[in-house]
Amino acid sequence: MIDQMDEMTASGFYGYCIRSKELHNEVSKRLKVEYLSDSHTNEVKQVNGIIFGPTIKPIVSMPVTINQTTKNVHFIVVTGTFNTYICEEVFNSFKVTSPDPGHSYRALVNNKSTSVLLPPANLWFSNVNVIGTEYLTTYCSQLHLDNSNNLVTISMIE
Repeated sequence: MIDQMDEMTASGFYGYCIRSKELHNEVSKRLKVEYLSDSHTNEVKQVNGIIFGPTIKPIVSMPVTINQTTKNVHFIVVTGTFNTYICEEVFNSFKVTSPDPGHSYRALVNNKSTSVLLPPANLWFSNVNVIGTEYLTTYCSQLHLDNSNNLVTISMIE
């Protein structure tokens, strides 16, 4: 089910859209982690990220495991949505079929069992990945935004 904030984004509430090309290039360089590269770890205790773009979006990279393969996936942190979304490009990189819209898929995000959805096609984040409040409230002890340095930190529950 798409929540109310997701509906607001469909009408242009957020404006600027981050594209896959930016995740592969500029965002990967700033995070010092190549988007969709194989990951040598399946969990990190403290997730460090950046604040990116003209609409000041917090972005982090976390290992995602599907079918015993782990890759580095960049997520936009959106506290205005409940759900966690993984885009079709990510599913394709794992060589799995994307779930039907509205149907969840089980993945390990930073080694935490997470219900993920394919982003709806009509929303600003249809081609990127989003961590929502369900994940944050279940697994994270602290979300810190350092606007003066354009940095994001997520501390995980031990």
